[in-house]
Amino acid sequence: MNDGGPAFPREDYQSNQAAGQSGMTMRDYFAGKSDIPFEVARLATVELHGDDSLVGDILRVRAQMRYLEADAMIAERDKDN
Repeated sequence: MNDGGPAFPREDYQSNQAAGQSGMTMRDYFAGKSDIPFEVARLATVELHGDDSLVGDILRVRAQMRYLEADAMIAERDKDN
């Protein structure tokens, strides 16, 4: 999966990555900036599961939707490269 690379790379990125400190990816950054309203996720949860009684399910669907949007943003960005 293409994570878009590091969101905020530093000059010492390679040495930090080797030490297990790679930081936030562009995919994480885009997902965090995504604005999926709770109500949209609730409606999607009803469509997927037939129930919206568990907030945890709604939040999981919302997170999935945010990462789907982030993946689409990375794919669109990569078209120009």
